[in-house]
Amino acid sequence: MSSSGSRIYQALSRRRSTWAATSTSALRCQTHRGLLLSQLSETLTKDSAKIKANIRLVLEGLRELQGLKDLPEELWGNVLL
Repeated sequence: MSSSGSRIYQALSRRRSTWAATSTSALRCQTHRGLLLSQLSETLTKDSAKIKANIRLVLEGLRELQGLKDLPEELWGNVLL
């Protein structure tokens, strides 16, 4: 924050550059960034769940092809860590 308190300096991206903004625009920017990060987090969580489901499907298929008995449900958590 500047000495007068009227401007806030925000870091931009990875280039370590800054820009001066009023507190209102800085808050708006931070809110927008927060929403984007939340959306990205939700997308990554959904993608992770799909990948884990596909891994489980493949493992069950391999187990079935090899004629192995079912893996107990409590052990599936250890397989998909």
